[in-house]
Amino acid sequence: MQKKMIQMVSILSVLVMIFACGKIKEEAKKVGPLTEFLQEINASNVPKKMKAGETVLISANVKNISKENWTKESGVHLVYLWKDKADKAGNQIGGKFERTGYLKKNVAAGESVTLDLQISAPDRPGTYILILTMVQENIAFFHSKGAKALEIPVTVD
Repeated sequence: MQKKMIQMVSILSVLVMIFACGKIKEEAKKVGPLTEFLQEINASNVPKKMKAGETVLISANVKNISKENWTKESGVHLVYLWKDKADKAGNQIGGKFERTGYLKKNVAAGESVTLDLQISAPDRPGTYILILTMVQENIAFFHSKGAKALEIPVTVD
């Protein structure tokens, strides 16, 4: 009985996350794209070493250095992705990124916000670059529009 209850809670949690992500995408379409993709990101508690597949909680301070406000409805949030340091082409691992740093409030131009992220290390040992950047859902990663992403070397054992 307890096992079934845990499974039900897990399923409901996944459905809520899917719904929330879909809602953010829909809201972003209504608001339209930003005209400036400018950010300043700092994080001091990122581990330099992680175990393969390990998940840790980090905090990042993100400053909106554009002239536009970031609203929850605009689909702007913090994401992370990994690059293998040995890959000279700079391809991200698996071609995916993780959405974890959702805005809890609107961030006006010039304001900063601290966002918590759960990051999971790659499954294979190696030397990687953890990249933190803002994204506007269905529009663009801020670093692909010229903003400086935070890049942190991490060794995975």
